[in-house]
Amino acid sequence: MYLVNFWLKMFDFNSNIGVFEFWIPLIFYHFAFYAIGFLPETLMTIAIYIYFGGYLIALISSGVRRLHDLNFSGLWMIAFFIPGLNAILAIMLLLPSDFMSAIVDAGSTKPKE
Repeated sequence: MYLVNFWLKMFDFNSNIGVFEFWIPLIFYHFAFYAIGFLPETLMTIAIYIYFGGYLIALISSGVRRLHDLNFSGLWMIAFFIPGLNAILAIMLLLPSDFMSAIVDAGSTKPKE
């Protein structure tokens, strides 16, 4: 179901997705991209442009939804296009969904009465 939702929610930039719903399609379709290399050269060129264009839109939208799940702004996806910052973004996208709430809860200690 993760693989289908990756494409069905391609233009949904407002909802949330979990860690597995983001990473499983990302890894699967990354390796599926290599299968295009076995096509004849002319067909391969066309397939790469079509596949990469759709994949890039779906990747950005799922990244924005993943960042929303972490309570970050979707504008952090701009870091995807900046070398060095994209590694930090990848680490952010690996964080569990309740990571930020755990940090906030840990910082708000109540005084004992």
